[in-house]
Amino acid sequence: MTYDSADVEIVKTWAATPESREHIRERSAFLASLRNRHDDAAIWKAMIVCLLTTRQRSTPGTALHQFCTESPFQLAYENFVDIAPDRIGAVATGIIARNGLWRANKIGAQAEKNATWLRNGGFDEIRERIVHLARRPDPDFERATAVFLAENLKGIGPKQSRNFLLNTGVMFYEIPIDSRVSHWVREHLAAGATLPLSDKTLADPEFYALVLDRLRQLAQDASLTPVEFDAIMFGATTE
Repeated sequence: MTYDSADVEIVKTWAATPESREHIRERSAFLASLRNRHDDAAIWKAMIVCLLTTRQRSTPGTALHQFCTESPFQLAYENFVDIAPDRIGAVATGIIARNGLWRANKIGAQAEKNATWLRNGGFDEIRERIVHLARRPDPDFERATAVFLAENLKGIGPKQSRNFLLNTGVMFYEIPIDSRVSHWVREHLAAGATLPLSDKTLADPEFYALVLDRLRQLAQDASLTPVEFDAIMFGATTE
């Protein structure tokens, strides 16, 4: 992905609007609200939400958005603590299906496998990493953490590993490149006209990292942090 000075100016123009400044403020507040939650329940919910939002729209007004934001959360970890490992998938599948959400069997199976890994030390490994990032943001360690998550959690790829960072409040540099970001880049930037962004290409960790590095550089040239740039693109496609 290559871009020119015209693309930089386009991003700067978008960033200067009142709507974009509000999107940035909202994203900052959202991340701050999650940053000190490192318990098993928070890690579990971040994982479950990533599984749920794969290939399902979760924008405000959708059934999935309501499900993920309702309180109490039906798939909260407290509902699974006393369930035998080989029953977690069936219980999760039943809850998801009763709420009319997609991919219930697939998500249930992934949740069961992830529960086993998390209980066998995964919770502690993830907690150590997100505590470190919360205290001392570091782009290299943040990327290494995203890779670690994708390698160890079933159903979590390059995009959802970044959403995991978002949903635990420690996303600073590694933004999720989803269909909304892809649409914004193709719609507004000359650089996006020939960029082959799709679920298939973005599932490749190396390609994902390459595109992300260029987006981060574009944000820097436009005097934005990656999180601010992501908030602008996300907000513009959900208004």
